[in-house]
Amino acid sequence: ICYSHLTLIYIYIYMCVKYWNNKYYQLGKKKCKERKKNEYDFVCAPLGTNDKNLGMDLIEYIRKKLKWKKTFTCIFSTTASQNIKSRSYCYDNGADMITNDEESWKHVVTLLSSILLERNLNKEKKIKNTCTCQWCNMTSLSQTGYWHHHSMAHGREQIFNTNCGMCNKVVNNLHVHIQNKHIPLGVEFEKEASCADKIYAFALVVVFNPTLKKYLLVHEVVNPGTYWLPGGRVDTGESLEIAATRETK
Repeated sequence: ICYSHLTLIYIYIYMCVKYWNNKYYQLGKKKCKERKKNEYDFVCAPLGTNDKNLGMDLIEYIRKKLKWKKTFTCIFSTTASQNIKSRSYCYDNGADMITNDEESWKHVVTLLSSILLERNLNKEKKIKNTCTCQWCNMTSLSQTGYWHHHSMAHGREQIFNTNCGMCNKVVNNLHVHIQNKHIPLGVEFEKEASCADKIYAFALVVVFNPTLKKYLLVHEVVNPGTYWLPGGRVDTGESLEIAATRETK
C-alpha cells in the first residue's frame, strides 16, 4: 500500500489495487500512523468500491490528520480517471495523481526514485548549492529535482505571491514562474505565453470519443483545479492541424 523503500513499491501497489477492501484500508492507515512524521515517499490506492471511497479516505487521513506534505499520492482508478467530478474530488482532497494506466505510475515512480536518490547523495556529500521546497520543506534538491518535485508534488496547490525556492524572487504565480524560468537542461517543455509576447495564432482541439460519448479535457498544471480543451500556441510556420495534433499529444 505504501512503502519508503522504492524498490518494493511496485509489489505493494499491485497488491493494493488487486485486493483492495476495508482490511487493507485499515492496514494502510495503521502503517501510516505508526510512522508519524517519518513520511512515506509514495502511497498508491484505488478509489474504492460501491459508495466507499476508501482510497481517498486513506489519502485524506495522510494529508489532513498526519499533515504529510512530502508524500506523493496516487489514486489508481478508471472511474476517477474518466469522471471529472471524481477526478476533481480526488485532487481537492490531496491526491497528486489520478490514473488507470500502469505504465503512467511506473514512470512517476521511476522519476520520483531518481529525485530522491539524487537528494540523498546531495545530503551525504553535503552539497551546498541545492534547493529547498518552501512548500513542504524538502531539502537538498538539485535544480532539476526541484523542477520535477514542484510540478509533481504541488501541482494541485494554489501558490501565489511567494518566494521561488530556486532564485528566491517573489513571484505572482509560482507554477508559471518555475515552468518558464527554470526549465532544466535536456527537458522539453513549452513555456506559457505572457502578455508581452507578440500576437500569435492559437489552436483549440475538440476530441470526442464515440464509444464513451465523452469529450477530452486536460488538467491545467499551472492553474490548479482548472480544465480546458487541449490546445496551445501555433509555432511560426506551423499549420493549425499540426499544432492541434502536437498540443493534444
